[in-house]
Amino acid sequence: DQAIAGGSLDEVKRIVQEKKEQGVDHEMVVALVDRSLRRRANELGRVGGASLVEDSRILFKLAIDLAIDGLSTKTTPTSIISDLLDMSCIPVCKQLFPLLEERTAQLKMKMFDGVNNNAVLRLCNDLLRKLSRCVETSFSGRINVFLSRFMPLSDKSALNIVGHFNTANVTKYDTTEPESSSSLIPEDDDGSDKKAKESISVDHALYTKFWQIQQFMCNPLSCFDGQQWKILQRDMNEVFALLSAHKLDRRSGYDGEEKDEKTRKRKAESSTKGEEYYFAKYLTNPKLLHLQLSDGSFRRCFLVQSLVLFQFLLCETKVKQKSHVLAEEDRQWVKEKADKAQQLLKEVSPRGSEFARSIQAILARETRWNEWKNKNCLDLMTDAKEEKQRQFKRRPRTTFDPAVVDLGNAELSKLWMNGKDILAACREKKRRMAPVLTEFLQDPLLEMDPDQQVEEEYKSVRDNSFQWRAGRLLLAHNALLPGAIPGSVTVDMGAFLEQSILAAAKNLPELSEEVEKAEKRKKGKKEKKERNEDDEENGEGDGEEKEENGENGEREENGVKKEIEEEEEENEKKKGQNGKILRESVCFVIAGEVSEMADKVIEILSLSMERANELAGEGKEKDEILTHLLMDWGSSNGDDAFKMLDLLKNADIDCPVLVGLCIKKE
Repeated sequence: DQAIAGGSLDEVKRIVQEKKEQGVDHEMVVALVDRSLRRRANELGRVGGASLVEDSRILFKLAIDLAIDGLSTKTTPTSIISDLLDMSCIPVCKQLFPLLEERTAQLKMKMFDGVNNNAVLRLCNDLLRKLSRCVETSFSGRINVFLSRFMPLSDKSALNIVGHFNTANVTKYDTTEPESSSSLIPEDDDGSDKKAKESISVDHALYTKFWQIQQFMCNPLSCFDGQQWKILQRDMNEVFALLSAHKLDRRSGYDGEEKDEKTRKRKAESSTKGEEYYFAKYLTNPKLLHLQLSDGSFRRCFLVQSLVLFQFLLCETKVKQKSHVLAEEDRQWVKEKADKAQQLLKEVSPRGSEFARSIQAILARETRWNEWKNKNCLDLMTDAKEEKQRQFKRRPRTTFDPAVVDLGNAELSKLWMNGKDILAACREKKRRMAPVLTEFLQDPLLEMDPDQQVEEEYKSVRDNSFQWRAGRLLLAHNALLPGAIPGSVTVDMGAFLEQSILAAAKNLPELSEEVEKAEKRKKGKKEKKERNEDDEENGEGDGEEKEENGENGEREENGVKKEIEEEEEENEKKKGQNGKILRESVCFVIAGEVSEMADKVIEILSLSMERANELAGEGKEKDEILTHLLMDWGSSNGDDAFKMLDLLKNADIDCPVLVGLCIKKE
């Protein structure tokens, strides 16, 4: 007894060996060990205390180890747990039951040979009878789950083979008809239930029909009686029509979908203070039905019951007799109501569709179990062993061919076979999706020409899609092509884009001539319009004024011609600069990229320090000084951008803009 109380397996084995050496029979030794184990279990159950669970765990483990070694009977471990559970109250049983769950794998070992099955089944049934069906539903379900895991799949202890229904589960409701035929909804003085009364109208007839359906749920075989079948159809039609007419809002669901976060937190705090109780049966008070029909959980319970009943009426079971057959018209009615119940389940929040799919999967699984029962519950494991395994054809092995390129993926292999030089294949013209800048800008430039007479709202620059594509293309070609963004708060994107396109076109040799002609025509028309307006205003004056206006017109015309000539000279200069690679705009960008190594660049390119000091004396910034020095270098070296790129590369100076210009030049 002392060795078992200490929980030492080695000590118990030593004492057993001593007993055998003294000539004690093996069966007598096993009986002594069993008696000591059960005596220790009775002592723990009688004393109790805070260490009861831990001491019971040690004792249960010791009993299993002794049973495995053959030093005690195989049923002793379960007998110990059974004694402890019989001597304990329900809260303590909840703490002791995990000991049985923890050792499930050991109790199902082959050496026990199923001798503990009946003992465990008896133990769990005794515990279930001790529990309350209404209060301890969670613990009862836990025990049933353990039994389903512990008992063999082919065991018939949990099967209702005979097909008996629990007809003792009678739902009692008030059958006394009230004196007045008014609604059953109570009406308070303050009118607090006015909203519920307006939503669902419940009278005594509806109340009776609704709860009368429960007798068919309790005994489904009564549905095959002709008179009872008509009652079921009438009641179901009326109840389903009521549920379809009154939809539930999202607030009528479970607690998982509250209106705000504060409500959820408050509910969580209240649930931790006390234990929640779930009741398996609803109250049948006539004054509660209108509230129950507005509750999502109540609707789900009724609809699931209806689906179970409908499936029983349609499937074939051993419980039914030959006379228990529905006519084709009645079977069609049952199918329609089952579909309607599924639809109503989907409409109940929260997660109605997910809940309906889960119920449908459970019912489909139940159909397969029903077919198994109809076949006298054949041993599934035996059938699995006897069934011949299907032979699968082996896939033919692919022989390795060094001439065929296989990168493991068809698309990668296809891409590899497009060309040996991947970089050259990527540079092919057919892979260039971006349009050419000169072709892209021709349409908006033509629309700016007054001779084309394109209205402002129909111009391309007013289209949002064109604005985005034009802006991206201008920035990709050269960051300096778009004009400077105005400092105003609101920017007219169309006008800004017109200016950017004109500025870009002037820097492109292919479009510069068209831009100049368009600007001249636009400016000439504008001046002509202004002169016509002046002539109309001064047309009523005297002759002297007309002469003066004529002289002024000649002067203005001469001034305009002079301005046009000056602009042509400037454009010629710009045109000469635009043909260069190392023009001012490009040198400015290059200077920005290499400004951090300006001293090194000046040394490598042999730029004039005197010119740099002169520009610094004029107040020029560092980038501006370097820009002028690069322009001077380009003028003196024949605009040879390739030479500049080679010098910078030799000095380990990166300049992506210069690299891009050289590639375009090639």
